[in-house]
Amino acid sequence: MPPGPQKGKGGRPPLPTEAKRRRGTARADRVRPSAELVAVPPVDASVVEITVEQALERSLLAGSHWLAESDALGIVLLREALTLYADLKADPKSKPSDVLAALKQVSSEAGTLGFNPSARSGLGLAEVKAASKMEQLRAQRAKVADTGT
Repeated sequence: MPPGPQKGKGGRPPLPTEAKRRRGTARADRVRPSAELVAVPPVDASVVEITVEQALERSLLAGSHWLAESDALGIVLLREALTLYADLKADPKSKPSDVLAALKQVSSEAGTLGFNPSARSGLGLAEVKAASKMEQLRAQRAKVADTGT
């Protein structure tokens, strides 16, 4: 084996796409086109006490601007994985490894639909800032309403 690091094991990690866009070094041929930014409200503390079905409903409502009709199968698979996870977690006879496997499946299905930060980045939605972007939009609208221009 030649000296030096193995292929894929050396060098610095790649910069996130949003960092490249901020610096102005993102190349159009290597970056997916950016989707229109949508301000979303931040998650509140009530999410701790909701059921799995309620969490799925809230997530689907929040993510409806990037989900398409062709994602119906993924949504059904996510719902089934969440139901299996909830059933296994509620059953005291379930093995912890089965519960963990179901949780990994839920995470995988959610990522496929863009319900985690890295998946949203791949969709070009990484720039959505929950509170700060929303506040900027509100301030801009208020400024325009006050000045009338």
